[in-house]
Amino acid sequence: MNKIIEKPIIFSNSKREELWGVLSLPVGKGKFPGLVICHGFGSAKSKRKFVKLSRILARNEIAVLRFDFSGQGDSQGGFEKLSIEKEAEDLKSAFRTFVRVKSIDKKRIAVLGHSLGALVVVLFQTRYKKAKTLILLSPALHQRELTKKWHKPEEIRMWRKKGYLDTPKGRIGIQYFRETQKSGWPELVLQIKVPTFLIHGEKDDDIPLKYSEELIEKLNSSKKLVIVKGADHHFESHQASKKLVQLSLNWLKKYL
Repeated sequence: MNKIIEKPIIFSNSKREELWGVLSLPVGKGKFPGLVICHGFGSAKSKRKFVKLSRILARNEIAVLRFDFSGQGDSQGGFEKLSIEKEAEDLKSAFRTFVRVKSIDKKRIAVLGHSLGALVVVLFQTRYKKAKTLILLSPALHQRELTKKWHKPEEIRMWRKKGYLDTPKGRIGIQYFRETQKSGWPELVLQIKVPTFLIHGEKDDDIPLKYSEELIEKLNSSKKLVIVKGADHHFESHQASKKLVQLSLNWLKKYL
């Protein structure tokens, strides 16, 4: 089994907040392709599926950066200031930091996003066109519809009135709510020109499969949708994470 190096990395976003990440790097000479991993709402780089994916990819000579968005995990900032736009800028900072690593081939970088992180990835790619391919796990691009699914009308009313909403993962502010009400998020995929891989759990109760099926129809680039049998929204079970790793590795070997 190939050896890897793992080390922490700290970099700043446009707001001068420190973002914390972990680099998983193959051992050896030459330039390696890479992947940047973006977690979902209120999550973190330390989720088991991301750790497992990073290490196996590195052993297969694909470097990985997984990092925490501002206000989440180990990174600085307030969770209450959560913003889709701000996370896209965080990703821009992460991408720029990653390609400066000497062993990375900056022309062969993929980006993976889970749930809200998948929307951030799509926004980043349409804006900056940096990634060579995308992997979207249970993408949450249908924010307006999903907000109604996730929150009761009274919660939404109080969110509007108070300017914040307390959730099990923390207090979120009005900026994120305003962004959820934009109707054009799903249409962003029409602008994607790179190969894009959608992976959705068969038993995802948070984001209905129909939304990924709608996105795959909109995509104009090389595309694929795989439904992982028995997997929930988080892909954290042994079988689900194993399948996620296998699917991602195969895709990246083909398109990087």
